[in-house]
Amino acid sequence: MKFGGRGKTVSIDRAKLLLLKPKPSSNVKWEVYDTGEVAIIIERKYRGRLGEVLATIFMQPKTRKIVLDEIGSYVWKLLNGKTSIREIITEISRRFRMSKREAEVSLIAFLADLERRGAITVADTA
Repeated sequence: MKFGGRGKTVSIDRAKLLLLKPKPSSNVKWEVYDTGEVAIIIERKYRGRLGEVLATIFMQPKTRKIVLDEIGSYVWKLLNGKTSIREIITEISRRFRMSKREAEVSLIAFLADLERRGAITVADTA
């Protein structure tokens, strides 16, 4: 499987992938709405001075907000750097009554997207 973002893609085998422990990136803030949905607020990073100037000229916001659905919000609350991907799969398959395989495929795609956007980082078990 390939995992990585921001120009760094790393091939990793499934066994090692399931041991990774994702957590929110330091440039991310988040809030929980009354509905239980989580909104992730990601600070944009620009490439060099030219990127900053272009962002100003085109009035690009300094942050980006992503509102997660029920499952995404539940998963986000488990991303603490201590819970492994395997443990998260078990939790969401139990909570949302889906097979472990379905939970794994959905979770890996979700985490890869979050990492690509710079919302999470992952640490291995070491």
